[in-house]
Amino acid sequence: MDILLHAYVAQNLGDDLFLSLICKRYPQHTFYLFAEGRFIEQYKQIPNLRIMKIYVLPKLLRKVLCKVGTINFDMSFEYFQRWILQKKAMKFAEFQVWLGGSQFVETKNWRTILSYKKYQQQFHTPFVSISATAGPFLTEKYKQKAIEVIKGYDEICFRDKKSYEITGELSNARYEMDMVFALDRIIPLKQKKKIVLSMIDVHSKFRSTPNLGIEYEKKLLEIAQYYNDCGYELCFLSCCTLQGDTRISQKLIAQIRNPISVKIVEYTGDLAAFLAEIADAQMMVATRYHANVVALRY
Repeated sequence: MDILLHAYVAQNLGDDLFLSLICKRYPQHTFYLFAEGRFIEQYKQIPNLRIMKIYVLPKLLRKVLCKVGTINFDMSFEYFQRWILQKKAMKFAEFQVWLGGSQFVETKNWRTILSYKKYQQQFHTPFVSISATAGPFLTEKYKQKAIEVIKGYDEICFRDKKSYEITGELSNARYEMDMVFALDRIIPLKQKKKIVLSMIDVHSKFRSTPNLGIEYEKKLLEIAQYYNDCGYELCFLSCCTLQGDTRISQKLIAQIRNPISVKIVEYTGDLAAFLAEIADAQMMVATRYHANVVALRY
């Protein structure tokens, strides 16, 4: 069977684990995914995954267009391509799957996103959503529009009970543990005196509460400094460089007094190598959702 996958493709640990797990679980099927060219190389290691390429606007053209108006030209250009690729894929795809998690978050571009999701649903193929979350909803208008789209799936599996409840316990909905809990456990040959820390850019995620980012970084630095002083190797994990994980890690590392053994490990598409960094540690201090899930699994 040919299956069209929809996912967040940006070298993000959790979403790439989703893709890896579903392709590995169903090797008899061929999966298709929309992705930018810069990410294609990492997916070549998945034999039953095919990439339908999305092109990005050249940097110079983006700068010119941004000066013309306030429209998000990057998003408009990308979604224009997605509409075309979707129509092309539906000539052969027999099934569609949306792989979680933050599929229904209210952003300034929510109308474009929900419009595209409704367009995806108009084709006569079974369509399911896995490991989704609903919200946060900032307005009642967005909540109702999002629920309309959620009702359009043949089945949607939320990864948390709250999402299931706030969307009205719909007949096509259920909730189960996050898909990444199906990850095979790595048994390290030897555990090191090592702590792994997963950072996120709290300032960007919670702009309305700037003090939260300050307190967050202060506490994480305190923890890192404590284990550094105790002689532990510190491994800062960047689970998604594009969302600022590396930058925040570098900022904290620069403030550690008398660093003993400190490094940053960026996720760049090699799942096995990245997970191995986690597996041989004694403890994880995790902020990213899927860093928590991996730590619990190991």
